[in-house]
Amino acid sequence: MASSATTPLVKPARKPPLPALTGIRTLLAFNIVLFHFTPPHLGPLRPFVEHGFVFVNVFFLISGFILSYNYFDRGASLNKRDFWFARFSRLYPVYLLVLIISVKMLEIEWHARSHSEFWQGLFLSPLLLQGWSPSLATFWNTVAWTLSCEIAFYAVFPWLIRLPWPRKPSRLILLIGMFWIINMVPSDLYLLTNPDHLSGPIDRYTSTTLIRFLKYTPLPYAATFLAGIALSRLQLLTEITERQRLAIAAAALTALGLFFYLVSPHISYLDFTAVFSFHSSPFWSSA
Repeated sequence: MASSATTPLVKPARKPPLPALTGIRTLLAFNIVLFHFTPPHLGPLRPFVEHGFVFVNVFFLISGFILSYNYFDRGASLNKRDFWFARFSRLYPVYLLVLIISVKMLEIEWHARSHSEFWQGLFLSPLLLQGWSPSLATFWNTVAWTLSCEIAFYAVFPWLIRLPWPRKPSRLILLIGMFWIINMVPSDLYLLTNPDHLSGPIDRYTSTTLIRFLKYTPLPYAATFLAGIALSRLQLLTEITERQRLAIAAAALTALGLFFYLVSPHISYLDFTAVFSFHSSPFWSSA
């Protein structure tokens, strides 16, 4: 006679925390704050602070990395509804609170935009869909366009982890290189064709529909997010000692410093953003 007892569901083991990665995110967030409220007399830190916008790209890289680290082993068994609810409950309450706190911004938006655009932004922003519109991405809560992009990546992540990702480190490294190239293609095409017929250099203040598409919408950051997933797979498959990890991290920091001080003054805003995001890999500091 078959037993009527049901087999209890086994909850996946919680992954160990990555304190070094938390430290990196804290430093990146602090630098982004300095970028928006740049204090005077920064001295040698000025190149890092003035180019703080690129650290947003690194957050998308880390997002793909940490989601893959926590969920990849569940594969097809990952319950999409539970995953989406967990992401929503962690993100949306704080987002909604900030929207309420910043409600006075709507008065500025009303005077700065057409009435049609205002009502579109008012509808899309609470749904975290404003990032899909280049003109409305910074509506109401200016910096929340990043969360709009994150929501898009959360939506497709349960399918992404079911893809046949490479199982060899060499192929993963090649894949990451391909994502890097894909990441740079849109900005390079823009610079080569100059579709907006701009006469001056492109900087953080340049604003056209195409540039806002490259700066604020999810698609240009998709390759960066995918590279984060690939980095997580590489982390799992690669054995690196603490000493080796420390040596690679030191070399990476040295390369970043040289990049900021020697290379960044000579390349465009768009290329700088694309190139840098893959140089700040969490791979070497995640142990």
